[in-house]
Amino acid sequence: MSPVIFERDSTFWATFDIEGNQVEVSLDTNDPEEAKIKRDKIQIKLWEEKTIRQLKAPQKTFRELSEKYLEEHSKNKSPRSFLREESIFRVHLNPKFGLHFLHEIKPGKISEYRNQRKKAGAKAETINHELGLMKKAFNVAIREWEWCQENPVSKIKMEKVPRGRVRYLTEGDFQKICNASPKWSQPILIFARYTGLRMSNVLELTWEQVDLKSRMVQVEETKNGEPLSIPLCNYLYDNLISIKNMGLDPTRVFPSNLKLESFKQKVRRAFKSACKTAGIKDFRWHDLRHDFASQLVQKGVELYTVQKLLGHKDSRMTQRCAHLSPKNFQDAIHSLDEIYSSDRRTKNLDN
Repeated sequence: MSPVIFERDSTFWATFDIEGNQVEVSLDTNDPEEAKIKRDKIQIKLWEEKTIRQLKAPQKTFRELSEKYLEEHSKNKSPRSFLREESIFRVHLNPKFGLHFLHEIKPGKISEYRNQRKKAGAKAETINHELGLMKKAFNVAIREWEWCQENPVSKIKMEKVPRGRVRYLTEGDFQKICNASPKWSQPILIFARYTGLRMSNVLELTWEQVDLKSRMVQVEETKNGEPLSIPLCNYLYDNLISIKNMGLDPTRVFPSNLKLESFKQKVRRAFKSACKTAGIKDFRWHDLRHDFASQLVQKGVELYTVQKLLGHKDSRMTQRCAHLSPKNFQDAIHSLDEIYSSDRRTKNLDN
């Protein structure tokens, strides 16, 4: 498609795509036919320069890009983040793009991949994670290694992610689930609900991370790679003291002979069974994080504080709970009454 020509101040201009950026260039003429000729000459020159750059650039495949990116960038992240990115490259991106040279990967091929993943049942958020990783890898290849000139993913529209649900429990519901749970899982369930931590962080927790004196839990590696500090409420503090006094394990707070993934499956099965017994429908383990946030918001805690306690970098996740704080909204609106009253008093004084 030829660059668009437009007129500005009696002179014709054209918009060219240069390295992914839209650049307006004056054609220095007010004659429409001459403008077309000049536009075509500039476009041909740009194509020639681009072709030369591509020929000079190293001929690298996407698989080589993924391997170098994992080695130089992903390895600097948390082990969990590294494994997630390695899995995305190995299971999804490399089977589709691995053997292609970087300059051969066009937006159309990426769009085709996105549609195939949608047909396979992948969620919008999952597809966005995969394309986001691909985009970051291409950006590094352009800026740091000079392996290619353009990022084809930048022209792809990300999937629209539906608004996530917010599921939380009443105190009675939580007590029902707790009573229906095996005794070994009850302390885990209580700890998860009153800290809002993800299951992996709970099950991997060591006594070194628990400071009973200052009543704080320190998590060094969260999902986003950031450390996190969670204060202990009195109820949770008492539970941890009881566990500590049992002397079950000098290292792990919640000991198990199982590997982490097997332990997680065991906990999920016990939780699912307890919810069924308690008559609680459509509630998953991860919803305990939503429950933690929802309880805080309903108590009037500011969303920013809730965001920090959850370890969210982005406030969008926490905003899901905003509707649970009607009192805060009412207080905000009622503050207008004070302004109105002040204005009315001022007018009365003027009179």
